[in-house]
Amino acid sequence: MATESPHVTEAGLDEILEYCNTLRQAPIPADDALPEGFTGTIGHFPVYFPEEIAHSAGLLPVGILGGGNKLELKHADAHMGSFICSICRSTTEMGLNGALANLSGFVTHPICDAAKHLGGIWARNFPEQLAQILYLPQNANTPGAVRYVAAEYQRLRAEMEKKAGRTADDESLRASIRAYNRNRRLLRELYAIRRDEPWKLSCTESYLLLRARTRISCEEHTALLESAIAGIRARNRQAQDKPRVVFVGGFCEQPPLEMLEAIDDNCYVVDDDLLARRELHRALGRQSGAARRAQEQGRLPDGHDRVEQGRRRDRHRREVLRTRPGRAGRLVQAPRPGGRAVPGSRVRGKDDLVRADGDAARNLRRVAAVRHRLTGDTR
Repeated sequence: MATESPHVTEAGLDEILEYCNTLRQAPIPADDALPEGFTGTIGHFPVYFPEEIAHSAGLLPVGILGGGNKLELKHADAHMGSFICSICRSTTEMGLNGALANLSGFVTHPICDAAKHLGGIWARNFPEQLAQILYLPQNANTPGAVRYVAAEYQRLRAEMEKKAGRTADDESLRASIRAYNRNRRLLRELYAIRRDEPWKLSCTESYLLLRARTRISCEEHTALLESAIAGIRARNRQAQDKPRVVFVGGFCEQPPLEMLEAIDDNCYVVDDDLLARRELHRALGRQSGAARRAQEQGRLPDGHDRVEQGRRRDRHRREVLRTRPGRAGRLVQAPRPGGRAVPGSRVRGKDDLVRADGDAARNLRRVAAVRHRLTGDTR
């Protein structure tokens, strides 16, 4: 049965956003401060992680996002090379300085060579915490992919059950899947507002709402989103003449909030890959029949197939930038750790991305054609 949307004033929405900003800077919750039903916390990087498994085992999933731009590295360089990516070094630093002492465990992913070996470093330095590496299939289209990923999830499930001291039965796993699917539907709604009415919701505000789930339970985050979306839709703001952009490259180490605010001052950010949430809440309905059957058996959380994420991301960016026919958008790429910002690619209204790795002369002709179509400039 449909429920009436809560009425939230602008002041109430400001309170929600301030609460989310407080959560952004909050430490890992201690065991005695956890929501009812949870016995510990499990950390993971902001890429795909089956939070439903941890949730069903009574472990609160907590996003580990590195130390940002204000953390001084004093201990990590003694354990890994200074050339290692910043999220691995700063996460290790936070572990060594006690900032992550409340974690019950940490699951890393082979997203790069450094992250692949971080599980071993973690197990050696923090033996009291569960340290695991989650391996996903490189090609999810092969016949054995579902069996492999189901076995990998079952292995991870058993480790979490052992750590939590309770059983995550199939029914509790299905309940967790339903809870997260409901949350993802609200995330899709939030991003639909960004796409269709970006003057009502800035990238910074959306990011704060998104990031809140790295510190609170899925159920609390769902309630927060319901109230926030009602307040956002009720906003009476006028559209401004700003370029529409897609922000990419912020899925791992998170950009400073000041950087997002600076972009918001000059652009409408209609989509992004911050926290890799776009891939997660677009995953509904994209599974093969075998994967769906495995999920229905309580073995596979929704959205496990991340193999073709790069191609899907590019296709989705084009779709978003086509939502206003005749207007081109620009991809804004986040700075590389320790480096400068990477220029974005110009996007044509109805065609593919103009890529710098193609024929240079042809790309220049494409950019010139876009410029002429939009402004009449014949340079």
